Amino acid sequence: WSDDIVARYAIALRVDAAAAKRDPQILADLVELAARDDDPTAHAARIVVASWGAAALPVIEEQLSQTTRPELVGRLRRLRARIAPP
Repeated sequence: WSDDIVARYAIALRVDAAAAKRDPQILADLVELAARDDDPTAHAARIVVASWGAAALPVIEEQLSQTTRPELVGRLRRLRARIAPP
């Protein structure tokens, strides 16, 4: 089901990127999906990096502050590093 959600969000961004980017739930969902995927180059992560870039950092930081699961923390940190290398 997550692949379907990512595909729908990708379509929304292609149809009307400005409107899709104004919906905060889309970015939050994509960051969460990117954190759950063990492939750091997966579609959700690529969309976050390509479509939001640095604008995604506050959402990534928020999700980092809300999780204690090591695998999710690691994936969120890697996503953050793709956008803003240390």
